[in-house]
Amino acid sequence: KDVKRKKLSVTSRLGDGPAWVLADAERLADVIDNMLSNATKFSPAGGVLDASLDSENGRARLSVTDRGPGVPPELLPHVFERFFAANQGPTREYPGLGLGLPLSKDIVDALGGRIWLESRGSGSGTTARLELPLCAPDAAPSVVDGAGGARKKSVLIVEDNADLVEVLMLFLASVSRNLSITSARSGFEALEKIKDEAPSLVILDVMMPGMDGFEVLARLRRLPDGERVPVLVLTGYSEAVDRARAAGAKDVLLKPFEKNLFVKKVLHLLQEPPR
Repeated sequence: KDVKRKKLSVTSRLGDGPAWVLADAERLADVIDNMLSNATKFSPAGGVLDASLDSENGRARLSVTDRGPGVPPELLPHVFERFFAANQGPTREYPGLGLGLPLSKDIVDALGGRIWLESRGSGSGTTARLELPLCAPDAAPSVVDGAGGARKKSVLIVEDNADLVEVLMLFLASVSRNLSITSARSGFEALEKIKDEAPSLVILDVMMPGMDGFEVLARLRRLPDGERVPVLVLTGYSEAVDRARAAGAKDVLLKPFEKNLFVKKVLHLLQEPPR
């Protein structure tokens, strides 16, 4: 719409073959839309936008370049900072950048990628670059069901620490709109929820009162179709890793862990076919 209104010319260059990445399609589309929206917004009427997609060294790189006013070098290190975007430079001197860049960075960071701006300063235009790790075509998750609609996956977080549950929910919500996320504060509550409706993935803490994670795993495997539910176990004890795998956990994550690794494991488990 703005491209037509401003009569912009758009050039594009694509590398050879598709570039497969492991990501939630809608969240990734949000990031790309923000890149294109900023480039369009800051382009002069009748200007040119350049977009390119390349794959090299195991990473896909999308670049969007405008011929707008550019960004002063002293602002470049700060434009992705949430506080800075909400209170300073971009919203005052460059209205329109706002919180879109920090939110985009949150999504890209969670996917193990990078996003950044390049500019030589006033009058030189700006290039936004996005890099994501490539994956094999058969590792890319399907995002549509047989009717052509978005597939709604469900995740059950089994954790008695309310603060950690909130953090994990934020991690998951930051990278996918197609997740139904619920929680259980005990193993007993978790098993009742699983009996009612088996989730696409269970994220299970080992150390819980009443019924620990190992007992939950054992009882889950005895439920009808319980073997088909993938479980990501969280533990602070390295000696629990082998025991969790032997009990049927699909994967194990040691605390403390980084957001990127957590999200990567979750996305991988959600796209695996049921056993």
